[in-house]
Formats: sequence, structure tokens, C-alpha cells
Amino acid sequence: MYPDGGGLYLQVTASGAKSWIFRYTLDGRTREMGLGSAQVIDLKGARDRAGECRRLKHDGRDPIEHRNRQRQDRRLEEARGLTFTQAQELFIAAHEAGWRNAKHRAQWRLAVRAPSFVRAFPKC
Repeated sequence: MYPDGGGLYLQVTASGAKSWIFRYTLDGRTREMGLGSAQVIDLKGARDRAGECRRLKHDGRDPIEHRNRQRQDRRLEEARGLTFTQAQELFIAAHEAGWRNAKHRAQWRLAVRAPSFVRAFPKC
């Protein structure tokens, strides 16, 4: 790893892949946070991201936990925009590869089918 200062490092793997890492200690615990590939993020962008991480750390917040919370909030907002039928189709698509036969798939489709009152009001 090659330090840039302020906890920012350029990590170069044995295969030659390069990525930016922010290293910090919070509450006696040393952590490393990936900031992205050096092919996508230039030095200025990496410094900006590391600066934001330092601000969060200064405020007593863990930058990794902050990033995870933001991702979770985005996923939750996306999920809130789904109708029951859309959620049903996503569930079936995600799980049907593990179902053994066509009859089993059909049973699942019937089992998770939207009740008639939900179909009547799709944005509930």
C-alpha cells in the first residue's frame, strides 16, 4: 500500500489491480474502508472521499456504518415504490431456480398470489 496522507492509501494487489483505501481507528478499532477502483476514481476524487470519511470520524461516526446505512436507506426507498405484484415477481424470480419442477413453481405462484383486494388497489 502506498500512503497519500490523512489515512488515504493506494492499494496495489499482486495482479496489479489498484484501489483506494481509507484506514482509520475509531474507538480503539482499526478499520479499512474501500473507496473504489483507481481506474474509476482519480486522486482528487479519492482525496475528497477520504476527507468526507475524516469529517464523519471527527463527528464520532463510523464511515463504514454511515455508508452501509445510506445503502440500506436507498434500498428501502426503492422497495417502497414496489407494488405487491412487482414484489411477488421479484421473489419468484430470485427463488425459482431452487424449485425442483414446474409443478412446484406453479404452486409457489398460486401461494404468493396477491389477494383480490390488493389487485383492486395496486398502489396500496
